[in-house]
Amino acid sequence: MGPRLKKKYKQLLDRYFLVIIMFGMGCTNDQHEVKEYYPNGNLFYLGFIKDNLEEGTWTYWYENGQKEEKGDYKQGKKEGLWKYWFEGGGLRKKASYEEGLHDGAYEEYHSNGQIKETGFFTDGQKDSQWCQWSKGGKLLAKVNFRKGLFHGEMKSFYETGSISAYGIYKEGKMDSLWTSWYSNGNMAMVLKVEKGQQLFLSIWDSLGNYQVENGEGTFYYPVQGEKGIVKGQIKQMKPIGKWQYYDDHANLVAEDSLIYSLIKFPSIESFKK
Repeated sequence: MGPRLKKKYKQLLDRYFLVIIMFGMGCTNDQHEVKEYYPNGNLFYLGFIKDNLEEGTWTYWYENGQKEEKGDYKQGKKEGLWKYWFEGGGLRKKASYEEGLHDGAYEEYHSNGQIKETGFFTDGQKDSQWCQWSKGGKLLAKVNFRKGLFHGEMKSFYETGSISAYGIYKEGKMDSLWTSWYSNGNMAMVLKVEKGQQLFLSIWDSLGNYQVENGEGTFYYPVQGEKGIVKGQIKQMKPIGKWQYYDDHANLVAEDSLIYSLIKFPSIESFKK
């Protein structure tokens, strides 16, 4: 019995009295159909077992009767195209597998049906170009992978369509020139990186005034995905002293030397899942 089935089976044992119907149990080497039901009578899963492993087409349902996922197993491992649905209906994602590993095209959707993310896997690792979109259908980011690591161009965008960041990755590390912009189009940051080392840093406020020039100055910057502001000192390309994090009402939330780590280029972290 594969890990997917074992996990589900244990979850239901903890909560419910199960009704299990199995056919063709006379010989353990024979393929036989298995069904399992929720207490309300709806199917939980329908599939086949051979040599105590999932085999052939399997379908899983939510307790409300909505289909959850469907695809094929081969000797207990996912194989070929699998489809997944939201509990309320609507396609959630499509993924291809080979011997249980992601392999091939990948598509994920928002609950409103808009495409959320597309990409490609090779031997279980992200590969080639990946893209993300908003619920409104706007392109938010494009980034390239090689053997599971960021490699090549990265671009992120505001929902208006204007660019928010551009940079280059090399084998998982930032490389070359990185630039980010405010939503009004003004430049926010320019960072020069070579072999993992920062060589040059300039930062502007949203009005175009220098905050940090040639790697030194006082830094104010919006936190990606938050409404707060990070403030601190930079000298010789490095943060010094304690940094502050203020909320959108200008209240001091935290003060620590690690606050600097809140600063990230937009739309990159979500690709690391």
